[in-house]
Amino acid sequence: MSFFAILFALLIEQARPLKDENFFHTQVRSALSWAVRQLDTGQSSHARLTWAVVVLIPAALSAVVHWALLLWLGWMAALVWNVGVLYLTLGLGSSATISLISVMHLTPVMKTLRAVY
Repeated sequence: MSFFAILFALLIEQARPLKDENFFHTQVRSALSWAVRQLDTGQSSHARLTWAVVVLIPAALSAVVHWALLLWLGWMAALVWNVGVLYLTLGLGSSATISLISVMHLTPVMKTLRAVY
């Protein structure tokens, strides 16, 4: 089922790609910004907590929905859920969402390198 979910999500993405400024991506960006501002203070324990809030909680919720659909409505509903989740998350890697975190932590390093050279 995973192969077909990936295949269908990629085909839908090719036929109808999501815009960069859609509702889902905007919500993910705001959630990431909030988590970084509120939880990540630069300590490794806080970084782990931030990662858990940003990655583990949504992944666990998605897995619970997948298994609930699989048990109560069947494999077709679970496949549709997988395709939907994959389709929505395909554009996240190309958007500024991932670079938001890396740029925030690399800014002091970039300033130091520019000052040296």
